[in-house]
Amino acid sequence: MEKYSQCMQMLIITSISLFLIINIMPITNGLPVAEKKTVETRNSSDLIHVSGTMGQNGWYISNVQITIHPPQGAGPVFYSFDNMTWSEYVTPIIVNSDGFMTVYCFYMEDGNQSEIYRASFKIDKTPPFVTITFHRDGCRVLVSVDAIDNMSGVVSVEFYSDGALIGTLTVEPYDFEFYVGLFGEHTMSVIVYDAAGNSVDAFHTFPYELGHKQNNLHQQMFRLFQNLIEITMYRLFV
Repeated sequence: MEKYSQCMQMLIITSISLFLIINIMPITNGLPVAEKKTVETRNSSDLIHVSGTMGQNGWYISNVQITIHPPQGAGPVFYSFDNMTWSEYVTPIIVNSDGFMTVYCFYMEDGNQSEIYRASFKIDKTPPFVTITFHRDGCRVLVSVDAIDNMSGVVSVEFYSDGALIGTLTVEPYDFEFYVGLFGEHTMSVIVYDAAGNSVDAFHTFPYELGHKQNNLHQQMFRLFQNLIEITMYRLFV
């Protein structure tokens, strides 16, 4: 009878143990698994905010400010520009140099490191470097432009005569020929654009003395022609 009671007790204990293992404690390879904690996941665009003056074609044309917003309750945040050397993030980061850049960051939470987030951006605050040569030969004007932009690149050169757009070039060589009135003063100007939207302009006003001398010549010829008419009329009617 005593042995029967012991067997029943062991059977009951075994049954209870099996019930607990099957229904309460998850099993993985025979070992209990700790309860998983729900972790907030965020896109890089939510975590890293890049701000500045946006130009064209995705280029920033000003200093860029980087602000990192970790999840609520997260620990310290670390950032890097090479994914190797890390610094603790305390205040917004200002980037003031031209170039293609990527900022990386991660945060600590409950002693664990988050995944590494990153955001890429590009800056071109510098307008093209331009050398312009104007040459006029009578009515003919030749403008030669040497333009260099080491970051986003030169995309177009516009040519103006007395404020009116008369031509645009998008590939080298940036040499443009056009014609102006023979007499008077004329202003030629050029505007060079890079892909980021930066621009530089230059203008040249041909000296008034040139037009003034030509105007004097024109006036002298007109007076001579007028005198010839007066002489002819005098001989016809006198």
